[in-house]
Order: sequence, then structure tokens, then C-alpha cells
Amino acid sequence: MSSPEVYNGWIIKAQQVYCVDIWDGKGNHRVLVPHAISERDAISQAKRWIDRQKEPPELTGDPEIINPDDEPPFDDIPF
Repeated sequence: MSSPEVYNGWIIKAQQVYCVDIWDGKGNHRVLVPHAISERDAISQAKRWIDRQKEPPELTGDPEIINPDDEPPFDDIPF
């Protein structure tokens, strides 16, 4: 992760985020895993996310974001 910097009144900071593609009967879902420490951990968190789904998520074209303490539907995107 980088140190935060101020740009035009905005605070910005880069961080490593794993992107996991998941396919189901409705198609491709892109899931972002910002707190994973490795690719294997990202896959593990994505599997837990799948297990917690009551039904397949709708295809919106927007990525889902996995946070370790969140419950579905993971719809509060932090940006």
C-alpha cells in the first residue's frame, strides 16, 4: 500500500486488491478481495462468499467487494 496523498482536495491511496472471477448459471461475477494476503487467501475468501449467498447475485456489471466481516450482499462500495 502507498501512503495517502492529497490531490485537488481528495485524499487518495493505492492498495493491492485481488480480483476473483466467479462463474455461475447467470454468468461471470467479478469479486474484489481487498484484505487478502495472497492469491490463495483471495480464493478462500471468495469460496466463503459463495457459501454465504442465499441465491446467486444479480449480474450488474459492477464488481462485488469482499470484506471479512461483511454479510451479503456486499453492496457498500467504498469509493
